[in-house]
Amino acid sequence: MAAGSSSRLGKPKQLLQWHGSLLINHITNIIKSSKVDDLVVVLGYKRQAIEQALDKTQKIYFNNEWQKGKSESIKLGLKSVSDEYDAVMYFTIDQPFISRQLIDCLIDKASTSRSEIIATRSKNISTIPMLFKKTCFDQLNSLVGEEGGKKIISNPDLSIDYVEWEDARILIDIDTESGYHRALKADIDSYRKSNDLI
Repeated sequence: MAAGSSSRLGKPKQLLQWHGSLLINHITNIIKSSKVDDLVVVLGYKRQAIEQALDKTQKIYFNNEWQKGKSESIKLGLKSVSDEYDAVMYFTIDQPFISRQLIDCLIDKASTSRSEIIATRSKNISTIPMLFKKTCFDQLNSLVGEEGGKKIISNPDLSIDYVEWEDARILIDIDTESGYHRALKADIDSYRKSNDLI
């Protein structure tokens, strides 16, 4: 999901620099390297500039009602999915510390778990990415405004399982300029720590 206006940041977060690339390409490349079968990118605000910058090796859909909230992007993404798929996963453009390993862990857990939802959890906090099996599709389609995955997992009638993720950087998202710099610092600190251990 990459349709929002990044109002608190003041500029499109999709076009932020990250690891020598644009943030949107960084994230889509990670997803494409995983076990995900099909990737759909939902654009809205500044869609022409972002589409021009986007690596076009995936499907692109335009959410003309992006101002109504992220639920519209969720429903549009779900509508674009083939009936043959048994589950969907949602990603946001402002979560730079997702990894192929985490995505694959969610998919692998879904293949053995009977739960309808597989979510990421770090430091006892639930976060995205989240995987929703087909039995959740009606609930996804009923979301409104800024409602998202956390609304679904709060439903006591749905079963949920978790992938416990040790790298707490997964909880960092980029909503503001200070958030962007915090993410950059966390990235640099992790790089330094890994090199100190070599």
